[in-house]
Amino acid sequence: VFDLSDNLPYKAMALFDRFLSSTKKFKSKKYQMVACACFLIATKCSMSKRTITENNLAFCADNTFRASHIIAAEEVILRTLDWKLACPGILDFVN
Repeated sequence: VFDLSDNLPYKAMALFDRFLSSTKKFKSKKYQMVACACFLIATKCSMSKRTITENNLAFCADNTFRASHIIAAEEVILRTLDWKLACPGILDFVN
């Protein structure tokens, strides 16, 4: 359905892991929303043509949250990580 790069899930998980390790308090109810926001950030950073949107991710999550919540989570993640998004993944070394 979505034409995504093979490296994208690894970059999203790296962002998710870095965010969780730098956050003291975090509600487990919001894991899925934060994971979607990390996936969206990874998509924006690694793809020239954006094929997935906030609305797509909210739909894939069975509309348990809105696209606006993903955007708000994206902002929190970016501020928490001080906009430091570059982290090499395993496929960066293989390629």
